[in-house]
Amino acid sequence: MKLPDDAIKTINKDIVVVWEKNTLPTTWKGHRIFAIDGSKLNVPRKFINNGYRVTQRTSRHYPYAMMSCLYDVMNGLIYDIDLVEHNNERACALKHFSRLKNNDVIIFDRGYFSYYMLHQITNNDLNAVFRIQEGNRNKIIKKFSESAESDLIFEYTPSEAVKSDLRKRGLLSDFPSIKLRLIKFTNKNKQIIFATTLLEEDNYESESIYELYHERWSIEELYKISKSILCIEDFHSHNEYGVRQEIHAHVLLLNLARISEGDLDKDITLAQNTNGKKKREV
Repeated sequence: MKLPDDAIKTINKDIVVVWEKNTLPTTWKGHRIFAIDGSKLNVPRKFINNGYRVTQRTSRHYPYAMMSCLYDVMNGLIYDIDLVEHNNERACALKHFSRLKNNDVIIFDRGYFSYYMLHQITNNDLNAVFRIQEGNRNKIIKKFSESAESDLIFEYTPSEAVKSDLRKRGLLSDFPSIKLRLIKFTNKNKQIIFATTLLEEDNYESESIYELYHERWSIEELYKISKSILCIEDFHSHNEYGVRQEIHAHVLLLNLARISEGDLDKDITLAQNTNGKKKREV
């Protein structure tokens, strides 16, 4: 019998909900912390018929898809995943927002920052930490980059070109300024700039923002494990429906393993506290 398209995805969602109700998830300064990132996957040749493309100017035989993931970096759980035929990471990120709650924090790597993304984050009562791409053309960000300042709060407004583009695409007609904080670090003679909606310097020290950003490396490790160890690209199915089911089954197994690992860690800690020595009880 053929499973409904979203059957395994729904099971995974329900398992995460039950886990949240029955445990005390790790947070950062009272916030749940997520990373969103995308990664390209090789998919079966037949996907070309569904709009998936082969990379231009290469001898690749197989088309590629982009897998986008919403990952709880503090607890190691995958909350949402999507497989698409395009490579628009920002569009995928926006779809993940439905799985988030007010005051959650999302960590983004370079390439995600834009006025529209920032607008949607604030409209959904979320927070974000972005790493800013080198050569950002916003005048205030450029001036900050060249200055001696290391921490700045300002009102961010889009350029006229950005406004025109958003109007043409029917995304926005009103463009309120958004209060934003810039933080600058120099690491091995390389400048790194973050933009964040976490404005309170006393509560969100610049060093803690820097350390928080590096929590996103766990999503990079997730992709590495999925591709190299669990061989996520070795699909058994040759059609889009089957591949999607395999990916969601892969996510389900990863989450179940992580939840089980967390339960075992708690048992070990309890045994240590009770007996004064390391004892594993299964």
